[in-house]
Amino acid sequence: MNATARALKVFLCNADQDQKAVLDLYRRLKNDGVEAWLPEEDLVPGLNREHGIRMAVHEADVVAVCLSNHFNQEGDQQREVRIAFEAAKGKPDDQIFIVPVRLEKCGVSESLRQWQHVDLFETGGYEKLMRALHQRAHGIGITTLQFKKDQLPGVEKNKNREPKSVPTKKQSGNKPSLPLDVGTSQPVSKSGLNTTIAVALIGLVGTIIAALLTSPIIEKLFSPSSPTPVIMASMSPEPIVTLAPGDALLSPVPADTLMLLTPSVPLIGRDGMRLIEIPAGDFAMGSKGNEPDERPVHTVYLGTFFIDQTEITNAMYALCVDSGKCSAPKLNTSITQNESNNNSYYGNPKFDNYPVIYVSWIDAKTYCKWTGRRLPTEAEWEKAASWDDGKKVKRLYPWGSGIDCSYANYYGDGDNLCTGDTTPVGSYPVGASFYGVLDMAGNVWEWVADRYDHEYYQDPDSDNPLSVSGNNIVVRGGSFLTGRAVGIRSSDRHSLPPDNTSYSLGFRCATDVTP
Repeated sequence: MNATARALKVFLCNADQDQKAVLDLYRRLKNDGVEAWLPEEDLVPGLNREHGIRMAVHEADVVAVCLSNHFNQEGDQQREVRIAFEAAKGKPDDQIFIVPVRLEKCGVSESLRQWQHVDLFETGGYEKLMRALHQRAHGIGITTLQFKKDQLPGVEKNKNREPKSVPTKKQSGNKPSLPLDVGTSQPVSKSGLNTTIAVALIGLVGTIIAALLTSPIIEKLFSPSSPTPVIMASMSPEPIVTLAPGDALLSPVPADTLMLLTPSVPLIGRDGMRLIEIPAGDFAMGSKGNEPDERPVHTVYLGTFFIDQTEITNAMYALCVDSGKCSAPKLNTSITQNESNNNSYYGNPKFDNYPVIYVSWIDAKTYCKWTGRRLPTEAEWEKAASWDDGKKVKRLYPWGSGIDCSYANYYGDGDNLCTGDTTPVGSYPVGASFYGVLDMAGNVWEWVADRYDHEYYQDPDSDNPLSVSGNNIVVRGGSFLTGRAVGIRSSDRHSLPPDNTSYSLGFRCATDVTP
């Protein structure tokens, strides 16, 4: 196994009353080269607590369950232990993952007795813990741990200390300003030389693409009389499915099928994006569910518009950056592709066809303007995602009802992530909307043009609406970290500050002018 220089990731689970003792342990582990993770220290404010914890446990190499008499009495904290148990399923018996750490003399629950515990309050306890971490690190090729023999962390003895409140259910009224999985970015170091080379390569690719798009062969390929390839999963001689605008994809289509669309006019943006025409007419916006900002369902009229078939990709966005009109994404990493393992996301040709991320609302607007398009309004986005023009009904998801990982890149059923990161745009043809628009559920959240007002539906505009009230911006569609109950539904609304950037946030463009 090749060695790696990244730090060992250790998630700390504890009772609120033991916070001081666990914070001491957290700091000591960090001092010894361990990437410790503690919800109270590392969970981004505004992020849904359970989703943040699930993701941190999913990424952890070790989960240290800090036991005490307080912990054994605090039932709510056991939720974190259950998440760790779920993550431990399927791991080899000889792999260290869950380590019960006793902060004081206390019982060990039956569910944790299958793993040998360590007593941190005894002499040599910390050294025993570090030996376990060293063994785990060695097993996955990490060689950067060290530890120092100074004062061991103690246990908070104040019995009258009140536990911190833990957010549980979402309150009625305003939704949180952050979607369930979107966090703010953290600065990382970058290599100027690598960035320069990447930009140069992107510029070369952009020049080649521009030349291809203007060639007679490409023009003929995209002519009205010829179907336009949108997704090519395989070059094998499999059946070709041709979809006219308005055809619905309600039944599964083989993954190796070549999907084609035959529009009445060639709809290709200057960035190479395939645009889908959404015809003028009324549609039902909102839902009858439990979310107050989605009620009431109301009729909205929209004129004809065109919307990008997929989310904007890294390669497309790089064309604008190379032109000098757009700023590069705030980070060139993704949630799993990072600079610590010498593998980047934006600027890496391997991820050219993945959605661009770490772009703000202003970045998205600037890009769309550069293409001659704009951000879709919230109403346009929802119609393209949910309206079945043939049946004049609203769909729960773009494809209809029922969801699993074959339809979209989302959090998955139960506690299983579908992918855990972004996927190439257009990877889920069976998840297309009635009009043939792709990726409108999952993968990445998408900026739209509207400002967020949780009461906007109480008195909305009925013709081509656009909300201009509020400090935050509406985001739609959910991401690879969003559960099916919220976010993934086509009518679900969330919001973010306009300067927010994240590993799960991108966009697509629209226009009401024929390209």
